Amino acid sequence: GLGDVYKRQRLSAKVKKAEAAVEVCEEALSKLQDELNDPAIAASYSKLQEAQKKVDAKEEELNGLMEVWEQASAELDAFEESLAK
Repeated sequence: GLGDVYKRQRLSAKVKKAEAAVEVCEEALSKLQDELNDPAIAASYSKLQEAQKKVDAKEEELNGLMEVWEQASAELDAFEESLAK
């Protein structure tokens, strides 16, 4: 029914939003990792430590976002399976 259509759209939007957040976070993480390879940062222990902290925090954020995305994908899959029955 119509309720199913709306629920599917809502779940699908949730998956897309989570996926987009993961992509943005991955890009930010990549830039932070590039900083670790910057000779100016690598030459300074305190700057290197600071850059590594940012990388660690961003990796933690990414893990959380991946969990949200996986959960949203699982919800959508389960819903679509329930419709197929």
